Amino acid sequence: MVNAQLLSLVPIAILLAGNSRTEGAGEAQPVKKRRYIQAVAFGDSLTWSMRAPYGERYADHIEAELAERLGPDICVDVAACGAGGNTAREALPRVQRDLIDYAPDLVILNLGANDSGREKKEVFERSYRAILERLRTETDALVVCETIPVLDEEWHLYRDRGFARKAGGLNRYLEAFSHSFIRRVAKEHSSLVHDRFSIYHDALREAPSLRSRLIRRDGVHLTEEGNAYFAKTLADLVRDRVLERQRREPANSEEWLGRAEKNATLQRVLAASSSGPALRAALLKNEHVVRLELQQARSHARRAACSNAPDLRTTAARIEALAAAFMATQRMLNPATANAGAGSRKWALERLQGLSDVPGGLRQLLE
Repeated sequence: MVNAQLLSLVPIAILLAGNSRTEGAGEAQPVKKRRYIQAVAFGDSLTWSMRAPYGERYADHIEAELAERLGPDICVDVAACGAGGNTAREALPRVQRDLIDYAPDLVILNLGANDSGREKKEVFERSYRAILERLRTETDALVVCETIPVLDEEWHLYRDRGFARKAGGLNRYLEAFSHSFIRRVAKEHSSLVHDRFSIYHDALREAPSLRSRLIRRDGVHLTEEGNAYFAKTLADLVRDRVLERQRREPANSEEWLGRAEKNATLQRVLAASSSGPALRAALLKNEHVVRLELQQARSHARRAACSNAPDLRTTAARIEALAAAFMATQRMLNPATANAGAGSRKWALERLQGLSDVPGGLRQLLE
């Protein structure tokens, strides 16, 4: 049983309190239960940040910026639920697992870049509305709708497409296809708009060098500096609204821990983790699904770790650390850039610091 396996790996000395970890010998002592914010970044490859190492993804920077603004008494988790290439229509089937099941307080919705080149406008709008409607009826989350910073007129592969020329350029097309709609539908749903397109172009007029610093040469994806830049503008936008809505303690910690322990993908990965080759295969088969389901296990465990029950916190901390390390190891094994691989390895090792009896296969892959 996975519960027995997980519990057998729990080190008595390690505790997790939201975004911080305390290590040391001796018996775990009760601590104050901390309040909790669950955010989900849901979207496409801009949300996924596949070219960045763990620790420098868009979601990582959002989490750090929110934690700084909200203070040490609030646990913050930002689940990175982006899927490369997704249109709104393709993202819609993921809504239950990658949004609703988190019971989120904050949702950051980024879709439209892929739609602009592959979908009809009415299909994009219908699918985007359907996502917002499910969030409205099945959660009480504060929703932030994001625009895309840019489809660079010189760098992006769509630059010579007929639809771009007809519209007078890629960014005019983007405005007509998705951005005007996103601003309008966000207002209809009383959602916030993180207008990265306007933020970027306003800043670019003052500092043209931002182009190469924030945007990769593919003309759409963000650099690590770009992830950090827009995470700051997002955190500034939502801070007060999040504090207004932030009202709950992490109730039902046992339930969230149970969800993490029963996560089927975590079970499969743990079962393979005694062997490096077996673990590699488990992480890379159906890679995107594995990543998203491990993300869910990690976030559920982090929520449970806000409990003031020492044994529960310790167990949840163990699961959170292993799920995080498995995710980062997956990126290390199949990196989009050299920096993504090396940085993710470093991040995985940091997550495992202080844990005893790290699975042998995981140690092998990280050596």
